[in-house]
Amino acid sequence: MSRILVLVFISFFFTACDKQIKEEKKDLTYSLSENGCETGAVKYNDESDYCQALKDDSRNKFCARSMRYDMFKKSCSNQSWN
Repeated sequence: MSRILVLVFISFFFTACDKQIKEEKKDLTYSLSENGCETGAVKYNDESDYCQALKDDSRNKFCARSMRYDMFKKSCSNQSWN
């Protein structure tokens, strides 16, 4: 009986850990279009790179600056746009 309880506890522990890892991952992709100008689809594995890319006009084909700014403010609160 005690072995079953231990196994149940272990399975709950690993299930909780797996959910936490999935929740920590953010969607670091965007494809924006404004007035017919498109950034193209971009994806980043690192939040720092993602935030830097949002600020980079040339990387985004000089498109959707206001939309990128709004995304930056929402996703990169610990960094400065300037």
